[in-house]
Amino acid sequence: MKYLFLFFLLPQIILFGQQQPDLQYILDQHAIVMGGKEKWQNFNSHITTYEVESKWQKFGSTLTMKMPNKVRIDMVKKDTLTVESHDGKEGWITIMGRLIPASDREDILMTGEPEFHGALVLAQERSDLLVLEGKDKINGKSVFKIKMKKAGTNEKFYYINTETYLLEMIGEYSEALGWKGTFFKTVFDDYRMVDGLLFPFELKLYSNDNLLRNYHSTEIKVNTPVHENIFNKDFNIIKRNARLFSKALMESDYDTVVDFYTDDGKIFPNGQKILSGHEALRNYWTPPPGSNNRITYHKVTAEEVEILGDTANDFGYYEGRSIGNDGQESSWKGKYIIVWKEVEPDVWKMYLDIWNSVRE
Repeated sequence: MKYLFLFFLLPQIILFGQQQPDLQYILDQHAIVMGGKEKWQNFNSHITTYEVESKWQKFGSTLTMKMPNKVRIDMVKKDTLTVESHDGKEGWITIMGRLIPASDREDILMTGEPEFHGALVLAQERSDLLVLEGKDKINGKSVFKIKMKKAGTNEKFYYINTETYLLEMIGEYSEALGWKGTFFKTVFDDYRMVDGLLFPFELKLYSNDNLLRNYHSTEIKVNTPVHENIFNKDFNIIKRNARLFSKALMESDYDTVVDFYTDDGKIFPNGQKILSGHEALRNYWTPPPGSNNRITYHKVTAEEVEILGDTANDFGYYEGRSIGNDGQESSWKGKYIIVWKEVEPDVWKMYLDIWNSVRE
């Protein structure tokens, strides 16, 4: 009798063994291995530092994000800082001192960045349209292929390992000018747990089958407090102006230095009276005739930049080096407070500039 029972049960065992899990089961298992839905629901922010390598160059990159749709990417390439940022309403790119509005496509990409690693965990809660398109192979690994459709024509394909339920790859067709029709792929590896959430520490970006970049995460910080201002366009303009001010000082370009102040701008040098207006400021910053004094290094590090409508309070520390008439180089540092004014849309200049030195 027991053999007869097994005979009737066998087809069901075979059928069950061949049955493909449904979409719900796949999503549930994926959520579990990624740390669980509850953990991802409490996921508010992360700061990830990358070492990036391509066939042309190596550079550092920092991704800062705050849920649900604020993101900032800082990339330092050959001493040039490029910033891509989105404050939840609009995006822009700052490069070589120029502020460029993000395209519609770049807006979509940036707003999707904060949930990039855990996009499928809470997809159903966000009512994203998901379709299980069967199985595929990624680098010899069996994967489930899931299509996600969001706003407009934005579609992404997610490839979940059939054994581990980890995300192996994300792919999408580009609609950007010059890249239209290109299938961009991000391949994930080296998963590690960070505060109860699973993150890939190795990413590879491909255009079709051509490797563009390797991303190696050196640090991931989860739910670290992130100030709203860093995603703000005005914040980025002020930070850019501070860098360009330092650059002008090091290049002895005093006309440009003075132009960073409002027409009635005021400075408060150590041991001197308040100086006001472009003429007085130019006389202060410009070395006297015959002098060999010059600033060889200057850097400003903001502790906080608070935007208050068309004014902003900026304070922090400065440091630098200069060469005197005797040819000797000296180093110095101090603290500062700057009050900025927006004199016209997206044009911020210094109104009050106060500084004094600090000892070691």
